[in-house]
Amino acid sequence: MTTDSSIKKRGGVTSFAKSDPAISLASLFRPITRGRRPRGLTISAPWGADLILHFKLHTGLDTKDQSVFLTLVALAAIKGGQIDKMTTTPVGRQLWLDLNGDDGDAEYSGPAVAFSTSFYEILKEMGLMASATSYKSLLDSLDRLDGVSFKGETPRFIFPSQRLISYQVDKEKQRIAVVLNSRICAALTGQYVRIELHERAQLTSDAGKVLHAWLCAWCGPGSSKRIGVDKLVLKVWGMEAATSSTGRTRRKRIREALVAINSLPGWSASEDSGGVVHVQRASVLDAK
Repeated sequence: MTTDSSIKKRGGVTSFAKSDPAISLASLFRPITRGRRPRGLTISAPWGADLILHFKLHTGLDTKDQSVFLTLVALAAIKGGQIDKMTTTPVGRQLWLDLNGDDGDAEYSGPAVAFSTSFYEILKEMGLMASATSYKSLLDSLDRLDGVSFKGETPRFIFPSQRLISYQVDKEKQRIAVVLNSRICAALTGQYVRIELHERAQLTSDAGKVLHAWLCAWCGPGSSKRIGVDKLVLKVWGMEAATSSTGRTRRKRIREALVAINSLPGWSASEDSGGVVHVQRASVLDAK
């Protein structure tokens, strides 16, 4: 386990995101691939004893979208305040209605978290330079995140749907009003997983970033767990490989990502001869 505390810093003030465990483990984000993004995806993710979250994605989400989402979650912990059905400001009310969508229930949904930010602040937190290209990329990611909805189901109940986020842009002031869903709002004050963004900044591969975020949610500080390398491939890419060649390539990328994660302070991640990955994390996090 590496203990060296010298680490590349992100551009802003956030170093971690307090995210919802179920959303973080749902494999919503995939490594960037060539060609058109998949559309009309449906992902069902079990959580706890009897809850299943059903996600609908208008357009597939990749590593860049995950970086934007985690940055928004991190900023929400610093800048956010709760909004709910009683919100009366015009922008807040519209964002609340947008969050709950056509299939949701704005009257009975739990509170969400809202905040105002800017293009520049988000890009700075992500360690990116402000430019016309980065602005467009950010807007595209926000659109894709806004195109994700989910609803919960238990053996007895089906709960109203919500979007992952809703947002509104003031183009003149280059400000963005953002609302994150009720599960993220609850995570900020209750049960959450800590996604280490300062560690994510050290990783160069898309597979490494997606795997690291999933491992952060799955294996908390002070924990040790085991999982098969093929299961990690499924967690990162979300589906079986179409060909044996693609499967081999993905396993290779997972193994390369594990080497990179193993080099991070406080992490031990290695594969044994039987294809089982052993993950261990230090109890005390170096969040510099």
